[in-house]
Amino acid sequence: MSKRETPMTHRYWERVRGTLLEEYLIVPSGPGVGRRMIDAVIIEDGDHRIASRGESVSLDGHDIRRDQPVEWPQRATIVPTLPFNLHGYPQR
Repeated sequence: MSKRETPMTHRYWERVRGTLLEEYLIVPSGPGVGRRMIDAVIIEDGDHRIASRGESVSLDGHDIRRDQPVEWPQRATIVPTLPFNLHGYPQR
């Protein structure tokens, strides 16, 4: 995340609480495939802390949602700091 994105993510995490995973790997690199990271994941039913970068944290057993208002309980939030489309490129 950039210097501007990190404070925004941390402010949001302070409101939501839970365990913050920064720069979370969602697609590992492989032949013909580059790795893909997302800005942050918040495990909402986790301890209120920031996971260390080298820490391995599984999302198994957690409900996942993209950061947006919803009307049902969830336990993990994907936090895209900047608006991106489905292809991962900034929207214009």
